[in-house]
Amino acid sequence: MTLAAISVYLSLALLASSTPLQLLTPTSPDPVPSTLNLTNHLPLNATALTATAHCFIQPRHPGAPTLLETDYGDCLVAVTVLLADKAVTTPYTFGRRPDADVRLPYAKSFRTCKIIVDILGETETERLRWRDIGDTLEAPRGVLKRCLGQGRVPPLGGRTAVGGKGLMQAIVVGQAWKPGATA
Repeated sequence: MTLAAISVYLSLALLASSTPLQLLTPTSPDPVPSTLNLTNHLPLNATALTATAHCFIQPRHPGAPTLLETDYGDCLVAVTVLLADKAVTTPYTFGRRPDADVRLPYAKSFRTCKIIVDILGETETERLRWRDIGDTLEAPRGVLKRCLGQGRVPPLGGRTAVGGKGLMQAIVVGQAWKPGATA
């Protein structure tokens, strides 16, 4: 599912109710909801250590999408799957354009965890390494640690900006998986 498709899906859910889909603001000591805003960008010098995750919370109103829980361990493996068979230290151009080295959206999953990498604009590109994406997801303030590694936040996933321009998003979501099924 592309970032645009996710945005449309969430927007339709928002139109069906008067309460917007909420994200937890991870920088506050207590969970404080903030509205979903996919246009927030990090400064141009953003790195894996400064990127902040925005955690998803389950909306409690009729017609809202049901977010599935994911598992921290599954997401650690999903990051490994995302980076597998790639030259992780080589810079690539990511984008939707035909001339991009890596065409977006790009997704990989493992059991209950799905990671989606997408870019906000159809003509935008971002130059970075695959390792930058993995490091941002696993950073102390990254989606895995902030949204899945703490008991006070339901493990529903979240999103974070990746890359220097802040135009790309790494989104972690739960997906249906039954124990005993293949990854």
